[in-house]
Amino acid sequence: MVSREHRQVMCYAVEVLITNTPSAPTCSKNDVAKELVEDFLENIQAADNIDVKMVSWFDLNDVHELISTDIELHKAFVLELGKRLKKPLKLARNGLGVRLLISLGCTYSDLISDVLMLRFYKDTGRTTRR
Repeated sequence: MVSREHRQVMCYAVEVLITNTPSAPTCSKNDVAKELVEDFLENIQAADNIDVKMVSWFDLNDVHELISTDIELHKAFVLELGKRLKKPLKLARNGLGVRLLISLGCTYSDLISDVLMLRFYKDTGRTTRR
C-alpha cells in the first residue's frame, strides 16, 4: 500500500525538481489518481473480505480528505477507477448473460420434454409408465 505520506513526499520531491530544473516531470492530479486507483484495485483483488479491506485502505490513505478538498482529484480518481473497472464489469455482465441463456435453455428443454411425454401418453393411450 502506498501511504499518504509517501505520496506527499513523492509530489514534494517532484515539485522541488520542477523548481530546480524546468524540464522535470510534473506530479499531476491524474498521476496521483492513477496511483491511488492502482493501489486500491491491487488491495481489493487479493482480499478475502472486500468490505473490511476497502475501509482499511480508505482510512490508511485518508482518501476522503484528499478527494473532498480537491474536486479535480476527485474527478480524476473516479474517471480512472471507471476506466480500470470497465473491462471486468463488462466481462461479468457477459457472463451473467450466458448463465441466464443457459438456464433459459434448460427450462425450455424441460418444458418441451414434458409436452412430448404428454403427447406420447396420449398417442399410446397409457396413463402411467411401465
